[in-house]
Amino acid sequence: MVAANTPTRTQKLTDMVPLRMSYVSRNGKLSYWFADPYVCHCIYVGNEQNYHQFEQLKQLEQEERAQEVTDAAEQTKYDEFMNSPAGGIFYGE
Repeated sequence: MVAANTPTRTQKLTDMVPLRMSYVSRNGKLSYWFADPYVCHCIYVGNEQNYHQFEQLKQLEQEERAQEVTDAAEQTKYDEFMNSPAGGIFYGE
């Protein structure tokens, strides 16, 4: 993380596309950056390994969100069944 704590850095941060992963190739190696002028007022900088770690974390988060959606849908189906006449029969009412 590189803070935009000087006028030059603040100007560079302002000139960058916010909240978008970008990269540049130098000497056959990729360097990545992500400008965040809203929360940290900084630029996140990393190499290919950092980018792959970021992608893995993003994938994990997507899988967790998908599981939450699935769990919520299953809970809704369960609640609907238990509140239906069939649910009353199930409990012997």
